[in-house]
Amino acid sequence: MKRLTSLIKIGKHQFNFLTEFEMKSSFEDFTDTATITIPKRIIFQGKPIVNGNDSIFRIGDKVEVHCGYDFQNVPVFIGYVSAVQQKTPFVIECEDQMWLLKRVSYTKSFKKVSLKELVDFLISKLDDKPKVNVTVDIDLKNFIIDNATGTQVLEELKKGYGINSFFRDGELYVGFSYNSQASEKYRKTKEIIFQKQVIEDDLVYRSKEETKVKVKVTVGEGKTKKEVEIGDPDGQEITFKVPDGAIPNPKKYAEEMLEKHKYEGFSGSFTTFGFPHFRHGDVCKLVDLQHPEKNGSYIVKTVERSFGSGGFRQTIELAQKIS
Repeated sequence: MKRLTSLIKIGKHQFNFLTEFEMKSSFEDFTDTATITIPKRIIFQGKPIVNGNDSIFRIGDKVEVHCGYDFQNVPVFIGYVSAVQQKTPFVIECEDQMWLLKRVSYTKSFKKVSLKELVDFLISKLDDKPKVNVTVDIDLKNFIIDNATGTQVLEELKKGYGINSFFRDGELYVGFSYNSQASEKYRKTKEIIFQKQVIEDDLVYRSKEETKVKVKVTVGEGKTKKEVEIGDPDGQEITFKVPDGAIPNPKKYAEEMLEKHKYEGFSGSFTTFGFPHFRHGDVCKLVDLQHPEKNGSYIVKTVERSFGSGGFRQTIELAQKIS
């Protein structure tokens, strides 16, 4: 039987025990979040974990969590301590590197600025500067930041221009979502055999005719704004906002997005073991041994991971089918 193993680094401290670890990561959210639960009464390096103002763990400490079986650990979270719950058991709340951008406020007006220049401006105020990967070459006009945090600026980019942002392996990705101009750099394909690896699921298999989807694409803003809407009038509305010049043919783009979201296949989520290790944006190749006609590959939308007394588990929510 495989043994659960872990390695946790918080600040200058390193240990391999915990009661429970839970995390959530999704390309719809800016921030990966995690909680580390450990017994409060433990004496660590000669003193209690909680010792008044001399607490072992502090807000802002860097965090790395590695989990696996038989010391074949993989990194499952990198970030910072965002809060400490001094109760029994002892709970450490963590956020990925977006936490840094939440703690800095910006005020600046740009008559014209490229997306890369804007992101570099946000990063310039951070003490711990990450690498940046901006995949969209566009100019933003009359862009005003009025006492907003870095994360609020990134939220405005998503709301107004359809530009996603997230951290992966210490690098800040800024660009369109995985279903359009996503970088293959962040995507791995892994196989799940339904009858062997799925512990439980709420997956629903639907035909293309049963899947009701309406796609709305908005290009630009103000007087130059253009809108394209296609699909089922009573279907689930999926909206895309893109800047002027980002896509050459809005109607064709809308048709491509409709084709990606209106498919025959599974929707929902399933729970499996800790390996193979999935991250959002990966491709999950689902194999059904009993019904091979249901085989297909799907973009991973969200991963919720847990490690502890219940074993090493991950719940994977699927986005659209890609093949």
